[in-house]
Amino acid sequence: LRKAADFGRGTHTHIGDLDEVAEKMDALLAQLASPAAINLTIDWPQSVEAWPERVPDLYRGEPGVVAVSFGNTPPIGEVIVSGELAGSDWNRTLSLYPPQKGTDLNQHAGVASLWARQKITGLLDQKVLGRTDEQVRADVLPVALQHQLLSPYTSFVAVEELVSRPADKDLNSKPVPNSKP
Repeated sequence: LRKAADFGRGTHTHIGDLDEVAEKMDALLAQLASPAAINLTIDWPQSVEAWPERVPDLYRGEPGVVAVSFGNTPPIGEVIVSGELAGSDWNRTLSLYPPQKGTDLNQHAGVASLWARQKITGLLDQKVLGRTDEQVRADVLPVALQHQLLSPYTSFVAVEELVSRPADKDLNSKPVPNSKP
């Protein structure tokens, strides 16, 4: 249901206990009946890669998250966020300033990881829209490998770093009894 909500710009709720159904459904229906902001768009001052590609509607009590990669160029200029708020057109202009001197732009690995996770999710969703598995794999694999993220096309392998036997010692080998046929 979470994916259906994502595709339809809606929201979802988790019901972990049957005793919570009435309460959670009432809260969900009230939330869906009065979204905080709908049809949101974001105009960036430069070319960016933003995920999700389509900005979801905003509901009370939920954060609006759009992960953006500006590439190697620090963002400078104005970001214009617009949409409908309580049936009226609404917009806000946010100013982006250049980073202070000495700021390491590569120090935000957590933000890069968030963006990469959002991108991988968006790319995987494209299979529902008709892209082939090979096309999606070709786009997901480099992102997952660069950011060391788990995906349907990557996995983690544990490599033991601690040496348990000194290199100059021979192996102690002996036959191990097998079970009888």
